[in-house]
Amino acid sequence: KGVPNYNSPLVALNGQGSATEVRAEPLVVSAGLGLSFEFESWGRSLRVKPSVEWLWQESTITGKMGYALANSDGGTAGNPLPSCDGNANPPGCPRAYLTTGSTKGFHSIGPGVELEMDAGRAGPFMLSLFVSGQFYRLLGDRGIEASAQGELSPIPDPPASADIDLLSGYEMDPWHYRTGVGLRFRWMPE
Repeated sequence: KGVPNYNSPLVALNGQGSATEVRAEPLVVSAGLGLSFEFESWGRSLRVKPSVEWLWQESTITGKMGYALANSDGGTAGNPLPSCDGNANPPGCPRAYLTTGSTKGFHSIGPGVELEMDAGRAGPFMLSLFVSGQFYRLLGDRGIEASAQGELSPIPDPPASADIDLLSGYEMDPWHYRTGVGLRFRWMPE
């Protein structure tokens, strides 16, 4: 362990590391274009609806990094190295904390199918039960990245490179899917 081109031996301390989180945003925009094939079975109207589907959704990536150094000369059993974990920040302990984030929209297309069955009538309304499924393939670049730059503070003595870079990245799976089950009320006056 250590830092290249640094005259004094340095070691990494506890209480540091990095984390990357990717979250799909709740807003989804989708559309489909297809056909409906209707037939009778078990005394009920059934419809099969194959389609071509499009979906747009944003994903957000967040990256965090904590980094610290301490001189290893004082790291004996009687004099342990200081901890830079946010609870005990000894003076002169070079440290950096970086955060970054980015949001990107993704377009997808793929096949879909819906099965619908009339369940009952209540006056002019027809109640039907449906199940649906769509498979989507992401279009274009599937990656999302965010970066940040900072420096150790205080700068180590003797001076070393104090620059710190954080790059968080993630590549989405090329295929994703969506399924649904629901009830549909349709206006069908007799």
